[in-house]
Amino acid sequence: MSFIKKKPVLKQVKKDSLIFGCLLTSSDGVGFNGLRRANNDFLRGIIRYSRFREIHVFTHTHALSELRSEWAEYIGRYGSDKTIHFLSVHELASCFKTIRYQVFHQGDPYLGRLASLRDHCSPSLFPITGRAHTLSMDSHLLQTRDLLLSPLKSCDAILCSSQAQQQVMNRLLAAASSSINNHIGVAIPFKGVLSFLPLGVESSKRFSGTTDEAKQLLGYDPDCQVILTLGRISPSDKMDLHPLLLGLNELLEAHGLKHVLLVIAGSGDASDESIQSLLRQAYELNLEDRIRFELTVDEERKELLLAACDVFVSLSDNIQESFGIAPVEAMNHCKPVVLSDWNGYKELVKDEESGFLIPTHSADYDHLTRTLGVLLNGAAHLIQAQGTVVDVSRLVQVLKRLLSNDELRQTIANNGYKKAEADYSCSKVVMDYHRMVDDLYREAELLPHTPARPIGLPYRHVFGHYPTSYVNEKTRFLTTDRGVRVLLKSEQGHSYSELDVWLDEDFITELASECLNNKSLASLLSRYSERADLVFSLLWMSKYHLLQIDPVIEQASIIRTVLSLPEPQEFQNKTLPAELTDLLEYPETHRFKLMEPLLCWYIEQCEPLLPTSHSLLLKADVLNHVLNQFDDQLLQAIGWVAKEINETSYSVVLDSVVENGGIGYLADSFPHWYRVNCRMLLRSLRSCKLLFKRFGRDFQWINEMFEHDWASPAQSISRLSIPFDQGFTSVVIMTLDNNEKLVYKNRDLRIDRHLVGASETQDTIAGQLNQWLGDFPGIMTHIILCRQDRSHYGYCQYLPNDDHEVVLGAEQGADYYRHLGVLSAFSVLLGLGDLDHRNVITCAGKPWLIDGEVAFQPKVLRALERELSNPEAAFMRGISETAFEHTDLWRVWETFHVGQLRNSNVALENGELIPQSPHEWVPHFENVLRVGQRHSLDGHQPSLATEYSIQVVEGFRMAIGVVSENFDQWQSLLLKCRGYEVRYVPIMDLVITEKLCWDLKVFHGFQSFTQRRLKGYCKRFSTRIGLGGEEVQRWLEPEWKEPTALLAETVAEACLNGSPVQFTRVLGEGDAKVVSGGVVRIVDCEQGYFSLDPLDKAIRLSRILSEDSERRDQYVAGISSVILRWLEEQLVPGGSLPEELRQEI
Repeated sequence: MSFIKKKPVLKQVKKDSLIFGCLLTSSDGVGFNGLRRANNDFLRGIIRYSRFREIHVFTHTHALSELRSEWAEYIGRYGSDKTIHFLSVHELASCFKTIRYQVFHQGDPYLGRLASLRDHCSPSLFPITGRAHTLSMDSHLLQTRDLLLSPLKSCDAILCSSQAQQQVMNRLLAAASSSINNHIGVAIPFKGVLSFLPLGVESSKRFSGTTDEAKQLLGYDPDCQVILTLGRISPSDKMDLHPLLLGLNELLEAHGLKHVLLVIAGSGDASDESIQSLLRQAYELNLEDRIRFELTVDEERKELLLAACDVFVSLSDNIQESFGIAPVEAMNHCKPVVLSDWNGYKELVKDEESGFLIPTHSADYDHLTRTLGVLLNGAAHLIQAQGTVVDVSRLVQVLKRLLSNDELRQTIANNGYKKAEADYSCSKVVMDYHRMVDDLYREAELLPHTPARPIGLPYRHVFGHYPTSYVNEKTRFLTTDRGVRVLLKSEQGHSYSELDVWLDEDFITELASECLNNKSLASLLSRYSERADLVFSLLWMSKYHLLQIDPVIEQASIIRTVLSLPEPQEFQNKTLPAELTDLLEYPETHRFKLMEPLLCWYIEQCEPLLPTSHSLLLKADVLNHVLNQFDDQLLQAIGWVAKEINETSYSVVLDSVVENGGIGYLADSFPHWYRVNCRMLLRSLRSCKLLFKRFGRDFQWINEMFEHDWASPAQSISRLSIPFDQGFTSVVIMTLDNNEKLVYKNRDLRIDRHLVGASETQDTIAGQLNQWLGDFPGIMTHIILCRQDRSHYGYCQYLPNDDHEVVLGAEQGADYYRHLGVLSAFSVLLGLGDLDHRNVITCAGKPWLIDGEVAFQPKVLRALERELSNPEAAFMRGISETAFEHTDLWRVWETFHVGQLRNSNVALENGELIPQSPHEWVPHFENVLRVGQRHSLDGHQPSLATEYSIQVVEGFRMAIGVVSENFDQWQSLLLKCRGYEVRYVPIMDLVITEKLCWDLKVFHGFQSFTQRRLKGYCKRFSTRIGLGGEEVQRWLEPEWKEPTALLAETVAEACLNGSPVQFTRVLGEGDAKVVSGGVVRIVDCEQGYFSLDPLDKAIRLSRILSEDSERRDQYVAGISSVILRWLEEQLVPGGSLPEELRQEI
């Protein structure tokens, strides 16, 4: 080997010189990309395997030193049999004058300038070859026309790495020739040769360990299955990775493959928008823990990544791609490859034998891209790529098969390895090149020459063979479940900012709605004939799995019969007595007439259980509750009819409904709506019957319990008020025939009674705490009666909360806030979470806790444990994330309204059906306190609560102190809670669940879903919520973690049935229970759903406060400071109160 730094002495060789010349461009600012990699690999192959005796490598002068250094080691190892010179490109002309090369090569196909230089300088002709690459970049056809017009000859060849690329090159040349002919009337052919020669991939030094060992070295879990994608991270000139994320999401949520890790490796900047967009989507899809980015990949790291992966995936969708080195490298490493059925990828493997090919779909976007490409080539590429669909569903199927079948993976990998060795090894490619060069050398006498060209690149014509198929007028599009989620704003879609001009969000939304009913392209073209972006928008939506192309449609079967509810025609002509109708509250007479037969049936079912002396008022109360619930949903269905007939006039739409059969017509048109509302009526009916049956059995016992409080005994119920109803779990305020009121709760009240129940023996927790406090204001207690038949239920003393006009004196006000301070400590110690301003009511100038079912919540106890472990660090963020904040008791001071979702998104205004906001705000002024001339919402500073902040802290300190002093008795009281049922709040986003329930009520598109598809939609959505719950627990200690994904099926079923769902647990047991639609289920979990008994945890934390006085003092000082600062500096009573409610103050 001769490695010469000075200018070499070069001899002219006339024949059979066996000198290889090569032109390398500078790598400055280019980075590691496919072109540089291909050229470097080819040069390595020439150095190592060729028969050339001498090699001349030309490059820019400033890069010579770096290039020599970069190649020194490789040449020393593999090029010792050759003379190799690194020369400046400035010497190229002089070399052409003196040396006859056997062949001269450059790393791109545009050989015109090199051929011109050869013809000008060289006394003898020699072949020139160039490697075709990124052919799509010549959007002006300038370089291709140059090829036709340049002095290329039949001894010159363009090397095409794939037959697909060869076809592209042929079409480019044909198009350029045609453009010249159009201008000058002469068709100029290409005089060179197009030769097929794949890229050679050299088997580099491989990692010698096992796959598991490679995973461990990379810091991956050996038990996880690694999917690797390797390449430049760029959607505009490489591939879009978002569909791969969607596929991974499908594997996790729809197929339950949890131990999967996607590794995205390649050059990229973490701050780049393309990577940031992937991170955002990963976060939304709960994939943060399932994805790793490797943005700095040298050869050693790449080998390790290839060794560690179980499956290699490359979903090319860009027309600039033509071969794919990375897939061949993966095949060389005996890894199964999954590739898009696109460009030269088609040729790398045989589908389902040596790899898998995922179908692609595209369309003709020339009307968008051909002129755009003249000025903005990158944007044109992006549109072409974003309009190319890689079949996500097929991808998921293939990955599931591979990841679930070790034998299949190994078989595909072995076949792929054999294919790579046979067709793409460097030694074979170099020998094929030698044979080709020998032929070209013999053709060195032929001279080609040609001119001219039109503007723009005909993408469809040139690259039309890339996709599996093209859409046509018969192609149909159906909105997918993911499309529905994006349409309903339950999932964020993604688009690149470069496409903003082509993607109209409103139009995308309209198309998603339109395609809910499986539309053909012909019908869409007819409707949107003026939209040039229609087809691109459809394919872009399909790419992101918002639409499905040519879906297999499941035939829907409409089944309206639900349990014992009669068919609509069976009660169509029934009416209520006029005197009863006069007592009912309904917003609109004509709509009431539609509901009246149904109400007749309902009251007939209740009649046998009503008191014999019942009044019409009681019947009206029963019906008003049902009427209010069903009327909103009836208006919703009428709104859907209005949309279908494109009419907004209420009277016209209602006439149409009546003419077509009223409720029966709506039931047939909207089967899901009918099923849900039937279930709602039946749940309400069951609850109503159960209430009257239970009271009839219990009233004598109730009279005994209240004999000292009531002037006379009660015999029956005279009125009902239902402020809160969820069917099976309901709260009813009963007015009895003795004019007393009683609260009925259809749930287990034992924990409530033990916490805050009134008792002559003071054996409840609040009663005992009040004894310890002495004269200091403590916890208010009230009578709670617990009963049981087939399930637990009970009755509570009625606490009127309509006395907020009462004005307290200064000391009474101070006592009120001392009560709240004690209640705050009480809530923290007992883990009372999810309390809010509705669980605490102000009555007789004192705060009363009326719901204790949310005791021993892990989030409260977890925060308390953190605060006791390190008080100083725990309170650095103020009230945020403290146990006090997690109780939600702070809302008593701050929040004076309730937000809730409406039962309809349609409103009737001035005879017109109009859309309305999903949210409504209801005032809740029961806790507005008046002290002297002040009240809670008077807006003066400091606020009333601020004035009494010291009293709140005083109450908190007193409660902590007496509990610590009486720990043994406190522990005994807590141990009595064992076996009691409490409500459990899962660690997941239940607000999203509420939105799902609302969407199921109001979204018209769901009515066309089959029950099977609707069930699948709800299951998938709930699975995401459950998995999201597990994701947010990643940083928790194992004892606090909960397998929330197990709740998905029950949540989905509850949402589908329109029934609320609640989660409960029995203290001292490890199972979670789900209550929905009157059915109680235990969550199936082999080792028990809960790892931690919160009752034991609460006792242990109280013991710490009792036994460690120093830590107790630190804790009390810290939390007192936090509460004071919040009350005095941050609290804004009513700050979030909507303006329309503020006017009511």
